[in-house]
Amino acid sequence: MAVNRLGELLVRNKLIDEKQLAKALEEQRATGGRLGAYEILGLLGAGGMGRVWFAIRETGGYRQQAAVKVLSSHRADDEFRARFLRERRILASLDHPGLARFLDGGVLEDGLPWFAMEYVDGQDLLAYG
Repeated sequence: MAVNRLGELLVRNKLIDEKQLAKALEEQRATGGRLGAYEILGLLGAGGMGRVWFAIRETGGYRQQAAVKVLSSHRADDEFRARFLRERRILASLDHPGLARFLDGGVLEDGLPWFAMEYVDGQDLLAYG
């Protein structure tokens, strides 16, 4: 399965630890591995507001990679939801060759907002410094 190979790569490169990978695999199984039009393939990272997933969208004869961010359920109070939606709105309004493009956004069945951005393969900013 693609998730296991990607997960092993992320663990080997110290981008996530084995506990995070196990939790991500558990969450993926629980969601069926899909988020709207996107097939979730693995966890890219997690932070204070949510998790970012590596995903693929195949439709209309094209294949597109994306980074999909979902608000964490433990951060779904009104304040964090408003911050997340503000981030999504700002990102959707930006257009610059040095920034990943905003692709899509929505709300999951359980009410958690998400957005998809262009996936940029590169080194983690914290690892870069």
